[in-house]
Amino acid sequence: MKTYKQRLLDNLRNDTYCRLGVSNLQGVGVFAIKEIPKGVNPFKKTYIDRTPQIDITDEDLEGIDENVAKCVKDFFAKDEFQSYPVSLNGLNCLDISFYVNHSNDPNLTINEKSPQFDQYSPFVATRLIKEGEELTQDYVELYDNDPSQFKEIR
Repeated sequence: MKTYKQRLLDNLRNDTYCRLGVSNLQGVGVFAIKEIPKGVNPFKKTYIDRTPQIDITDEDLEGIDENVAKCVKDFFAKDEFQSYPVSLNGLNCLDISFYVNHSNDPNLTINEKSPQFDQYSPFVATRLIKEGEELTQDYVELYDNDPSQFKEIR
């Protein structure tokens, strides 16, 4: 069995593809630091943080600092129960995939067959992504239940 250090070094060698940078699309974006082959999840983790997700409602956010509440609403989209599924670690659990910007012609899609779907960056590259290219997704794909939320994007 591999040690945590071996697993980390393997991840750095084989599964680290991205960094944050200044986006021409919107604020901060995610950029490839080496080629990402088609079908690869560019956000593969060394280990899975299995902290539970807690459903937070708008009512629960009353009395929370307004900037913190806005971050919860921005980063944890409402689910079909009209609540925000937030990790027990709160905003401190966010990873680089939260900075992927929208595009109508994205180079990432959601891999619904992923055993990690809905919790751990279930993205895959739709094609070869070249070094220096910004990673993008179609935000409407994230909200199949209510794409009207994104009328202004289309």
